[in-house]
Amino acid sequence: MHTPKKDGLNMRGENKKPDLTSIMVATHDMRFSPIFWNEFESLAQIKNSKKINLLDLGTGPGLFLRDINKHYPQIFAVGVDESSAMVNYARSLKLPKEKIRFYKKDISTKSLNIKGKPFKFITMNFVFHHLPSPLNLMHNLKNGLLAKNGCLIIYDWVRTTLEEYIEFHKLMGREMPEDTAFEMFSEHGKYTSEDLVWLFKREGFKMKEEKAITNLHHLFLFTR
Repeated sequence: MHTPKKDGLNMRGENKKPDLTSIMVATHDMRFSPIFWNEFESLAQIKNSKKINLLDLGTGPGLFLRDINKHYPQIFAVGVDESSAMVNYARSLKLPKEKIRFYKKDISTKSLNIKGKPFKFITMNFVFHHLPSPLNLMHNLKNGLLAKNGCLIIYDWVRTTLEEYIEFHKLMGREMPEDTAFEMFSEHGKYTSEDLVWLFKREGFKMKEEKAITNLHHLFLFTR
């Protein structure tokens, strides 16, 4: 999973890129709170299901699939990410290989091929807005990646007002310079809720349900 790239300073005052893996690990519990898991189960309805496979696109450091294994130990899950650092961290969690596997792959390519497809469930957490174009993803979903009657669950930012966006970060203790706020706002606010519903409907998917985790973060359940 990707996050906005911002310049930082090390102790010598030199420019240094932040450790994105560490950021993802540090913010994981905030993003995947008990509220999220309650809403996720309400959408997915998989607690009592058997023989389910799940694919997490842009899996980041693998902590989401670690939690999936705790909540749903019957699931076989695959996580893919284009970042070697993220995949290496995920593999370092030493999760049971018969249940969870991680691969380094670029999910934005049209030639994405993953062993074990088609998948009953596909998840994307804070990833969709990073895709340069969603068309390759749509192609892959419709051509064998997502099982017939499978479920795609997207958890992502949705566009809100600039004032609300800045206030959210203040409440989270993340007040930022205005230049940074404008840059991140344009990235996180790429799509409205209506944009996502329209786009997937145009590509032949059905929007089954939408849930607001916060005003800025929504869960969507789409089916083929």
